[in-house]
Amino acid sequence: MSYLNRDMALSALSKMQSFENSLLEIHQQHDIPFRDDIGRRNALLSRAQEVFFAQELSSFHSVSSNGK
Repeated sequence: MSYLNRDMALSALSKMQSFENSLLEIHQQHDIPFRDDIGRRNALLSRAQEVFFAQELSSFHSVSSNGK
C-alpha cells in the first residue's frame, strides 16, 4: 500500500518551491546570497519539507510535523 502518491508528492514539492522562492526574495532584498550557502539553504528547507509532506499525508493518515 502506498501512503504517498504522485499528486501528493508534486503538491508538496510545489509548496517547497514556492517557499524557497520566498526565502530567495527576502535574501535578495537584503543583498544576501541565499543559494551560495547550500548548508544554510538545506537547513531552512528541511523543516518545510517535513511540514509540506506531513500536510499531504494527513489527508489519509493522522500525521503531523512537530519537530520531534
